[in-house]
Amino acid sequence: MAVADSDWECVAMDLLDRDLRTAMLLAVVVYAAAFAYGYSRPAIQLHEAGNRTLVSWDIFKHNVAALSPLWLGVFSYGAITVVWLLFQGLLHGSAVGASSLEPLQALALLFPHGYFELPAIWLAAGAGMAPGVALLRNQGYPLFKPLKLLPVWLGLLAAAALLEGGGRCAVKSPCAWKA
Repeated sequence: MAVADSDWECVAMDLLDRDLRTAMLLAVVVYAAAFAYGYSRPAIQLHEAGNRTLVSWDIFKHNVAALSPLWLGVFSYGAITVVWLLFQGLLHGSAVGASSLEPLQALALLFPHGYFELPAIWLAAGAGMAPGVALLRNQGYPLFKPLKLLPVWLGLLAAAALLEGGGRCAVKSPCAWKA
C-alpha cells in the first residue's frame, strides 16, 4: 500500500509542531549571529595536524558528544540550549575566521558535511528550546515530544561524519585544534 504525500506531510507536521518550528528558526538566528561574531573576532589558534587522521566513527562520536547538550534545554526550557548554541556558533565562526582560507574556500570545504551537520545542530537546538517557546506562549508542552526526533538527528550526524571522513574510514585533516 502506497503512502500518499499528504500522509507524510501529516507525520512531518506532527513531529515539527508550531513551537518546534519557531524554536528551530530562533536557533538558526542565534547560531548565525554567534557564528558571525566569532568569525569577525577569531579567538582560537589552528595548527597543522600533520599525519593525524580523522575516522568517520570518531567524528560521529565527537559530534554527538559536542551537540548532546543542546537537547538538555528540554529540561531547562531552553536555557542550556541557548548558552550551548551560542558557544557552538562562536567556536565554529572563530575556527573559520582563524583559518588561512578565503571565505569561499572555507565554505566549499564545510558545505558537503555542513549540509547535514548544520540542520542537526538546528534540530537539536529547536528541540531543546521548544518547551521554552511554548512557555512564552502560555501553552503546555510535553517535554519528551522532541525526543521523537532523536533518530533523525543521529542520522544527520552520521551522514555528516561519513562525508567529513571522506566516505572512507579515515581522512587527513588540514588543521586541528591547538591543545
